[in-house]
Amino acid sequence: MVRRLGLIVALLATLLPISALIPGVEAPVAASPRLDQVDDVSSSTLTNSNVRIAAGGYHTCAIDNLGAVKCWGKNVEGQLGTGNNNDTNTPTNIDLPNGLTATAITAGAFHTCALLNNGTISCWGNNQFGQLGTGNNNNTNTPTNIGLPNGLTATAITAGSYHTCALL
Repeated sequence: MVRRLGLIVALLATLLPISALIPGVEAPVAASPRLDQVDDVSSSTLTNSNVRIAAGGYHTCAIDNLGAVKCWGKNVEGQLGTGNNNDTNTPTNIDLPNGLTATAITAGAFHTCALLNNGTISCWGNNQFGQLGTGNNNNTNTPTNIGLPNGLTATAITAGSYHTCALL
């Protein structure tokens, strides 16, 4: 029951600002398999208080109300998008392509995708099953633009452990 409740909260967190889930909370509480190794995530590490959050297998990413993305946790497959595969226990700025901002974020077991403010999608991390949508199976540790069919734009994204879907 606890696991199912956690999945429901994680799903809601990808759809709603954290303030809608827990009134009075200004920033997400860090979640990790090893809580003793995670710094407290406060409003000083995430710009402003209106955030969206996504939790993957062993990593977490958040978007602040300015559209900036920060990620932290395990990074063995590049799922943090930092340009390396080093783990970090503090939210780290992610450089999105072309100076764009994020409007939604989702995380799978070892990959992350962001819906950008121009309707495009950027993904990073493990791509063993093609879950990044790059047309190959190469992992990437930096945000990579995903080509959408016929110039369409996305309005929503979601990810499972080893897949990603977008509403076009």
